[in-house]
Amino acid sequence: FYTSTIDHFMKAAWAESFFMVTYCAGDYYVNQPDQDSAASELLFFDYDGNFIKSVKLDTHVSRMTYDEKNHILYTVDFNTDSIYSYDLVSF
Repeated sequence: FYTSTIDHFMKAAWAESFFMVTYCAGDYYVNQPDQDSAASELLFFDYDGNFIKSVKLDTHVSRMTYDEKNHILYTVDFNTDSIYSYDLVSF
């Protein structure tokens, strides 16, 4: 019986031609093993499930949403009460 679990795929946002999920694992996660404050990596996939790319963030993502019209990803970190925006126009 496991008393704790580690969730790797945490949040999701989507656009017309792709979707993204946050992923918490790897060296940057090991250095911050508290999954409620660890930095996140964004993994991008097309709707056939093909991996497109990944982007490492330097912040924790508690929630996220994507503004497809302006190509802006908005994230919230509840630990620091901070809101972040990432310009994905080049994506």
